Amino acid sequence: MKQIIFKQMLIKNFLSIGESPLEFNFKSGLNIITGINLDKDDSKNGVGKSAIADALFFVLFGNTIRDLKKDQIVNNINKKHCEVKITFDVIEHGAKKEYEVLRGINPTKIQLYEDGEDVTKSSIPKTTAEVCKIISSTQKVFEHSVLMSVNNTVPFMAQKKVDKRKFIEGILLLGVFSDMLLTARHMYNDSKKDNEIELTKLEEVNKTHDIYINQKEKQEKQKQYRIEDIESRVEENNSKMVQLKDKIKSVSKTQITSYQDKEKNLAKHVKKCSTGLRKIDKNIANYESDINHNVERINDLIELGDSCIICKRPYTAGEKSTLISERKKLKDKNKKLESKIKEQNKKLKQVEDLKEKCENGIEKIKQKINDNIIKINENKNIKSKVKSLEDYNKRYASDIKKIINERDEYDELISDTQSRIDTLEEQLKKIKLKLDNLDVVKFIVSEEGVKSFIVKKILKLLNGKLTYYLKKLDAPCVCQFNEYFEESIINDKGQVCSYHNFSGGERRRIDLAILFTFMDIRKLQANVLLNVSFYDEILDSSLDTVGIDLFLDTLNERSEKNKESIYIITHQLAAIKKLNDLETNIINLEKSNGFTRLVE
Repeated sequence: MKQIIFKQMLIKNFLSIGESPLEFNFKSGLNIITGINLDKDDSKNGVGKSAIADALFFVLFGNTIRDLKKDQIVNNINKKHCEVKITFDVIEHGAKKEYEVLRGINPTKIQLYEDGEDVTKSSIPKTTAEVCKIISSTQKVFEHSVLMSVNNTVPFMAQKKVDKRKFIEGILLLGVFSDMLLTARHMYNDSKKDNEIELTKLEEVNKTHDIYINQKEKQEKQKQYRIEDIESRVEENNSKMVQLKDKIKSVSKTQITSYQDKEKNLAKHVKKCSTGLRKIDKNIANYESDINHNVERINDLIELGDSCIICKRPYTAGEKSTLISERKKLKDKNKKLESKIKEQNKKLKQVEDLKEKCENGIEKIKQKINDNIIKINENKNIKSKVKSLEDYNKRYASDIKKIINERDEYDELISDTQSRIDTLEEQLKKIKLKLDNLDVVKFIVSEEGVKSFIVKKILKLLNGKLTYYLKKLDAPCVCQFNEYFEESIINDKGQVCSYHNFSGGERRRIDLAILFTFMDIRKLQANVLLNVSFYDEILDSSLDTVGIDLFLDTLNERSEKNKESIYIITHQLAAIKKLNDLETNIINLEKSNGFTRLVE
C-alpha cells in the first residue's frame, strides 16, 4: 500500500490570503473550516474558506478547481509573490520519503524537493507530471475522489458518457490498457502500411528485374546504333572542315603595314596642308586689312576739298598736286594688294584640293586596312571552327572506344534485383508474423480481452460498494454499472430512471455515494491511500437535516477507519446539530480589510 500523507501547507498572496502566510496543518479526523467576513455586516460568505481547497489543488496541478485565470489567482491587492508550499510524506514498501512542492505566480515557478534535494525537472509541465506520478493521481481523479465542491465541480453522474468512462478507467488504472490498445493499433496500422509498401516495392523490383532481362538483349543493338551514329557525325564534321578550309582567304600582314605607312605619310601631308591653309588665310586677312586702311585714307584725302578745313585758306597748286599724287599711290598699292589676294586664293584652292585628295586617300587606305582585318578575323573564326570540329572528332573517337569497351551492366543489375527480391520476400514474412502477433495483442488489450476480465472482477466490488453507500445515505434508488461502465438506475418504486429525474437533495446523496465508492475503489485497486479529502459547502447545499446527519456519520466512520484528514467547508456551523455529537476540530477563518487569516 502506497500512502500519501499531507502534513503542512503554507499559503501566501493566494486569492484572499495576503502577504502574511496562512499556515495550514493537516489533522486526522473531522475538521470544520468556517469563518466570518468582517468586511461585510454579519456575512459568512466570501471569507476565503474554499481558498484552502483551491490552494491544495493549485500547488499540485497548477490551476484551481474553479478554473480561474492565473491573474485571478494572485491576491488582487498585493498582485505579486503568490506562493503555495505543501509538505507530504510518501510511504511505500516500508520506506518513507518527504516531498516538498512550491508553486508560485508572479513570478511563475515550481520547485520539487525529495528529502531536501532539489529534483525539479527542466520545465513546469514536466515537474507537474512528476508530482502527479509521486501522488499516483491525475487532476481528474483527484477532483472526483479527493475534493468535492458543490459549486465548482460537475457531479460525476451529470458528466458525458465518454468523460465518465475515462474517469472510471483512471480510478481502476485501466487507462494503461486503452493506451496499450491505441499503441497496438498504431503499430498494426504502421506494420500494415509497411506491408503494403514492401509489397509495392516487391512488385516494382520484379518489374525492374524483367525490364533488365529485356534490356540486356537490346544492349548490343543499341551499342551498334550508337557507334554508327557517332561515325556519321565524324564524317559530317570532316566534310564541314573541308568546306571551311576552302573559305580561308590570303592576307599579307606586310601589305597591311605598307598601307599603315602610307596612311601616316598622307596624314603628315594633311597636317602640312592645314598649316599652309592657316598661313594663306592669315595673309589674305592682312592684305584685305591693308586695302581697307588705304581706302579709308583715300576717302579722307577726298574729303579735304580745295581749301584747308581749319583756316579756310585755298590750297596752292603744289599742295593740290601733292594730294592727288598721294591718292594715286594709295590706289596703286590697293591694286597690288588685290593682285596678291588673287594669288593667295589660287594657292588656297590648290592647297585645299591637295588636302582633300590626301584625306580621300587616307579613307581608301583605311578601308583597305579594315577589309584585310576583316579577312584576318574571318580566317581566325574559320580556323577556330575547324579546331572545334577536330576536337569533336577526337571526343567521338574516345566515345566509340568507351562504347566498345563497355561491360554488360545488366548482369550485375539482374543479380542485384534478384537479391532485393529475396530480401523483400523475407521482410514480408517478418511483417506478416508481426501483424499476426499484433492481432493477438489487440484482442488481449481490447474491451473483450484482459480489460473485460479485470472489469468483471472489479465490477462486483464497485457495485457492492456503491450499493452500500447508497443505502447508508438513504438514497432513493439502486445504481449498478455494467462492464462498459454504463449505469442503470432504479428508483425506490422499481422504475428505471435517469439521474436527472431526482431532486437536488436526492442527487446529492447519489453524488456522495459515488464519491465514497471511488475513494474506496481507488484505494483498493491503485493500492494508494491519500490521507486528505475536502467537502466544500456540501452541508450548505440541497441536503436536508437527515441527509446531513447520514453524511456526517459516514465521514466519521471513514475518519475512524482510514485515519483520514477530512475537511468540511461550511458557513452553517451553528445550524448543524449533529456536529455536537461528533468529535470535530473547528478551523476559524476571518476576513478583514480584504485579507483572510487564521484565527487561533
